[in-house]
Amino acid sequence: MKRVVRHRRGRHRHRGLSLPELAICMAIVAVIAAYAMPSYRAYLMRGYRADGVSAAYRVLHHLERSELDARAGEGEGATAPSAEPLPADLAQSPQSGAAVYRLAVLPADGKNGGYTVQASPSESGPMRDDVECGDYLLDATGRRANRIAADVTTQHVARCWEGR
Repeated sequence: MKRVVRHRRGRHRHRGLSLPELAICMAIVAVIAAYAMPSYRAYLMRGYRADGVSAAYRVLHHLERSELDARAGEGEGATAPSAEPLPADLAQSPQSGAAVYRLAVLPADGKNGGYTVQASPSESGPMRDDVECGDYLLDATGRRANRIAADVTTQHVARCWEGR
């Protein structure tokens, strides 16, 4: 005897989100994004600043190495590094891609030990509007400072440049 299998033919009801449910979901996502975006931006800024500090130390090491090489080649009469342009791989942070910070060597001013490395936000980079921390200064004596507008201060160095 043959078995006859009958399939139900009917409507399958596909249930999705209704308009009020969708609106509530969108509101929840918007609230989460409103709280998460400032934290994410602060996270990115800390990373950019840490990379700028690292680049300043690379330049400082380059200058110290150059000074030692000059002393070895010329004897004791060698002078501190001049404010010549930096090699291309040291002139910006990050070393490749779009510049976030531009690096320069500032000349001696009597209290900086011979030179100061300055990391300034690039005009077209994401840190160009960083009015809280400004430029990072690292001199030959190891002193660190911020330059905000024309003001040089050591007050906010830890908060700005140590990733806190």
